[in-house]
Amino acid sequence: MCIKVGDVITTVSGETPVKDSGAPTTATDQCGDTPDTYRIVFYKLAICTTDTKTNDLSSCQYIINSAAGKTIDIEYPASQVLDIPEFSIDPGTYPYMVAVIGSRLGIKHAWETSSNTGGAGDGEGKFCWTSNAGTTAYTNEAFTSSAHGVTTIDDGIAMATCGDESDSAPVFTYEIINILTEAECDNGFGANGDTENFGAVPGGNGSATIALLDTANAFATECANSHKILWTTLLTTPHVVTEDSTFELKMRTQGAVSMDFSGSDDNEFIKTGADPIQLNLYVN
Repeated sequence: MCIKVGDVITTVSGETPVKDSGAPTTATDQCGDTPDTYRIVFYKLAICTTDTKTNDLSSCQYIINSAAGKTIDIEYPASQVLDIPEFSIDPGTYPYMVAVIGSRLGIKHAWETSSNTGGAGDGEGKFCWTSNAGTTAYTNEAFTSSAHGVTTIDDGIAMATCGDESDSAPVFTYEIINILTEAECDNGFGANGDTENFGAVPGGNGSATIALLDTANAFATECANSHKILWTTLLTTPHVVTEDSTFELKMRTQGAVSMDFSGSDDNEFIKTGADPIQLNLYVN
């Protein structure tokens, strides 16, 4: 997380303008923050009796199952009843949870820095906000996404504006998670949707395996056809459902936006990168 005094991110001029809580004595060009609003599209949310990392969801019971996708805006610390159809889950024990979400994620954010920061255009100041809808790529490269119908913006284009006034009107800026295991698309796209095991979920219930899917819900084969994220959690404590169970989904957005500076002497802010949120389902 970004080092702050109150709500103000501590910055200095130069190539490494910020510090983060993980290494508070080391200056860097990036730190994590909690976004004002995090936009995510849910296609599926389910609990399952067998492993879903192979993209076999036949054992699953669904909380969300939407072919068109359900857009949810998450704003800490708000809570809400999800606008989804009624669902029914058979009583039983479920060792797996699966979420299928869109690989194009949205961030809307405004923030203050302790020293003047540059952004889009020639202006600079201590108040910054997301002002360019994008879309950027997780790998910071320009590529054409056939899945989402956009060409991403190349690295180095500022996605935020900074100035002397705090009465800004931030917009959603978007980023596509186009690959998981490599820093660039040209380095090669792994088998089975570039599947990667992320291990234990910090503070959560289980370990995660993630893959990318195309628009037809098959494994993606390249950056261009990455349309959805298949997130499988092997639960440490399986969910036990009875006829009287209730369900609560908690979404943790702390650190879910990467505050990325240019890494050059101009102390320019480049983009708010969309990092993964954390999903914890509670069955009561």
